[in-house]
Amino acid sequence: MDGVPAVMGRFLASFSPLWSPPMFVRSALLFLCLSGSAVSLRAQSMPEHVKNALDKLVGTWEITTTIDDRKVTERVKLEWVNDESVLVYQGKGENFRSGAKVRFSGVLGWDPVKKIVEESGFDTSGGTFKADHKITDKKWIGQMTGTGMVDGAAKVEKSTREFLFEGKDRWIIVCTDRVLDGVNQSERKHDFRRVDEKSDSSQAGGCPWEWMLGDWEVERSDGTSAKVNWRLPDGAVDYVLGTWHESDGTVLHEIVGWEADRRHLVAHAYGTNGAYFAVRFQDVQKHRMTGFLRARNAKRESQVGVLELVRVEVGKATSRLTASDGTVVTEVLKNVGK
Repeated sequence: MDGVPAVMGRFLASFSPLWSPPMFVRSALLFLCLSGSAVSLRAQSMPEHVKNALDKLVGTWEITTTIDDRKVTERVKLEWVNDESVLVYQGKGENFRSGAKVRFSGVLGWDPVKKIVEESGFDTSGGTFKADHKITDKKWIGQMTGTGMVDGAAKVEKSTREFLFEGKDRWIIVCTDRVLDGVNQSERKHDFRRVDEKSDSSQAGGCPWEWMLGDWEVERSDGTSAKVNWRLPDGAVDYVLGTWHESDGTVLHEIVGWEADRRHLVAHAYGTNGAYFAVRFQDVQKHRMTGFLRARNAKRESQVGVLELVRVEVGKATSRLTASDGTVVTEVLKNVGK
């Protein structure tokens, strides 16, 4: 999709909503607090041949897409979460038309009613992506719809995507029947080649994110709120403990830790009335993190989404959770004491 980052366009377009538009998709904070309903991705009874097919996508990939004689290179990482029932991805790319840099995230999960894999994705420029994957022993094909912003206007692209595999280290998404705002487009291919993470990644080290310690108040755009305390245990360096008091009376106890070998920041919390949340931040910087959230509130409502947490200034941070159904909830976190 010309209005979507190259990476997403490639990944979603040929893989799922990821990028044509690509999208496979909160912080512990947002997840706990959400009480609104959202679409949950269920993975019960995923057929073995579907699980084996999705396994082929796990890893870090460099994506090459040719756009009008110009080669665009992007990168994406896919991995299993939730006991290998949901596949999530994070990537960096560009808008095929403007060249603007973007980050994208997405999630793929098995729908036991429709008997297909469904995908939802989002990017930092406001693009969204929906796709289905019909996987048999002989063929992997599906339909995708992506929406991206081009020159300030929303553009909608639809296409048929087929996944072709050439060994374990290369696969191609072929996008045919492409239609952009009602106008037929030429076929497009996204070429995925595996990246050797051992030689490509830097040495694992300390967490770049600076811990938010002390007492914090959280105000959300959906009208809910929370109070949370984060503390660093004696002798701890790469993990903190948290206690959440939600406005609906739910109390959750959280542990946040740094996975040095993978360079992921991970949070897990469990609380009263069956509430819990799990967040995996895969893009972790000193003042910004982006990752995937899965949560269940005291009303037994489940939710998945992409979460971004930004430190605005000392003692203040904001977060944005984009759920799989497109619902957006924002938060403002303020430090109110040590």
